[in-house]
Amino acid sequence: MYDPWDVPPIPTRGDEYGDALFAAIGRALIAWEEIEVSLAHLYSALCEKSPYDDGSNLDYGLPSNFNGRLEKLNDKAETYFIKYSNQGLEGRLHELLYRIKRMSARRNDIAHGVVRLFDIVKDPNITLLGAIDSGWCLVPPHFKGVKHYDRNTPIVLFTSRSIKKVESGFWTLKVDIHSILKIIELPHFALTRQFALPPLERPPYPELEYTPQGLRRRE
Repeated sequence: MYDPWDVPPIPTRGDEYGDALFAAIGRALIAWEEIEVSLAHLYSALCEKSPYDDGSNLDYGLPSNFNGRLEKLNDKAETYFIKYSNQGLEGRLHELLYRIKRMSARRNDIAHGVVRLFDIVKDPNITLLGAIDSGWCLVPPHFKGVKHYDRNTPIVLFTSRSIKKVESGFWTLKVDIHSILKIIELPHFALTRQFALPPLERPPYPELEYTPQGLRRRE
């Protein structure tokens, strides 16, 4: 077994149908963009705004590459936890961002790969006729030397099956982002809601406390 962020083992055969591979690529890239959407919402919450605040969401998106956006979110998280100390939650967030950073490498492999016949990738001396039944795979383009052990041996090789495992890992990360987002956002959301109530109907907030499960009465 291997983790979703690891380089997948080299399979023994490619995908029988190219369409299955192209579909897996598309689904995985859409799943990654959902991670970025959730990170924009998390960034807004760390700014003590609604997760859907347009200004904060757009501010998250200003850096032109993912590493820049992740660094910006890390900086905002550091400022937030200085103000609202919570070592347990801060540790959870940093561990999550570490996993997201590792998974971004697999996203780049998928986004910047090319589809090729499996046997020709494994052995460039095989002719097209000899490889036609070997199936299809996704590999780095030949000009990316750091992605190859040598001229004809890619470091990473995907089929639809290994891409689906990465896609599943992406969705898991999105769920984990959302779980932390709700904990960070809940107090600010609740405070916004209390001022939207008529004065006589405001609940006695000094007698309540915030928990990951919501507002509850203090013991």
